[in-house]
Amino acid sequence: LCYETAEKNNKILVTGFQRRFDPLFQDIYAATRNGGIGDIQMIKLTNRDSPKPAYEFLLNTDSEGCNIVSDLAVHDIDMMVWMTNGELPESVYTIGHIHDPKLKSARQPDTAVVTLKFKNGIMCTIDLSRDAVYGYDIRLELFGSGGMASGESPRRSTSVTDAAHGALLRQLHHSFPQRFEGAFESLLTHFVDCMDGKTKPLITKEECLLVANISEKAVQSFVEGRAVQF
Repeated sequence: LCYETAEKNNKILVTGFQRRFDPLFQDIYAATRNGGIGDIQMIKLTNRDSPKPAYEFLLNTDSEGCNIVSDLAVHDIDMMVWMTNGELPESVYTIGHIHDPKLKSARQPDTAVVTLKFKNGIMCTIDLSRDAVYGYDIRLELFGSGGMASGESPRRSTSVTDAAHGALLRQLHHSFPQRFEGAFESLLTHFVDCMDGKTKPLITKEECLLVANISEKAVQSFVEGRAVQF
């Protein structure tokens, strides 16, 4: 409806999947396009949130759905859609567990794993958590017939202190505003460039509808406790 409204009124609509504008993920995407890792066979995505969202939010989500998928994993699903050039999965299976007793009443898992299979043989796993106590942990790995491309979670600083008793690294970023500060800025710049007619939206209507479709099937899988076909 949003895209149709924009088209009807001749307006630009850019959906805010900011990870596409992050240099780390752009490098991995480039590796899938230049043949450097061959044919993609496996994709692994990690999305562990920090800090844990407020209980006021978590306890008031849709108890009939799976908020950790529809709210959190949607960004990982977009990465998968982007990296596979919009391939439609063959099936999806979602499992989850509630570790936090306060979330029992909401029937919302605070950890989950989503697995997907594609007709061309690609398999994808997404592991999710609402509370990574050590910091905001977002990772991606692509394994292919000719190699691998991966991106680890960047730290607040690249400094390392080595001593006789061991090494000291800086912590991960606290949350998404710090981790993706540059990506959000680049996304807004891209939006302005689209309005000025300098370029077209990197994120297309078709890709967003595919992300929504996959997200809905992943939620359905959790609710019904079975693999769901596309």
